[in-house]
Amino acid sequence: MYQVNFASSDTDSIPTEIAVSLSEKKIGFRLDNADLVLVPLRKYSFWYLLVANFRDKRFEVICPFKNIDIIQSDAFNVICKFRKVFKAVHSKSSRLDIYDMPTVFGSVSNQINHNDSGVFVLKLLLSYDGKTHFHFKEEHAKVLRESITYYLCTHEENELILPKIKYIAQQHRIEVDNYKCRTKRISKK
Repeated sequence: MYQVNFASSDTDSIPTEIAVSLSEKKIGFRLDNADLVLVPLRKYSFWYLLVANFRDKRFEVICPFKNIDIIQSDAFNVICKFRKVFKAVHSKSSRLDIYDMPTVFGSVSNQINHNDSGVFVLKLLLSYDGKTHFHFKEEHAKVLRESITYYLCTHEENELILPKIKYIAQQHRIEVDNYKCRTKRISKK
C-alpha cells in the first residue's frame, strides 16, 4: 500500500514523489490496466472515497453521509491532480483518456453524523467493485465497527496479537493466535 497525497491545493504542479509512486516500476503494474483505483480521502475530520473507475471510464466520488456539498470542491481538486499525475505517468495509455472521464457524486447514507464516515469508507475499500452500490443506515455503523475491528485485530498477516486483544477475544470465546503460532501449526500438518 502506498500513501500518496493527492489532496494538496496546488493543482498546477505535479510532485515528483507522487508521479514516482504511481509508476509501473514502483507498483509492479501499469495503473491504466486496473479497473478501479480506490483513493480514501480525509476532509477535516471525516472520510470519503474517490474511485477512478477505468472500466466504466468515470470518476466516482462516494460520500458516506448525506451532504456531499462539503466535499465537492476538495474532490474536484484531487481529481484535477490525479488526472495530471496519471497523464504524466501514463502519457501513452491507449485504454482511456483521463480527461474525458466525467465525475459522478453519490451518497451512501442519509446520515448527518460524520463520525462514522471512516467505518463506511473502510467497508467500501474492502467491498466496492464498481457495480454494487451500498446504502448504510445508522444502525450499520456499530456492526461494521465491530467486524472491521475483528478483521484488523485478528488478520492472518498480523505478526503479533497484543495481550489485551487476546484477553478481549477470550472473553467472547474467540481463539486467536500470533502469526508465528499459526504458521507453525499449519507447517506441522
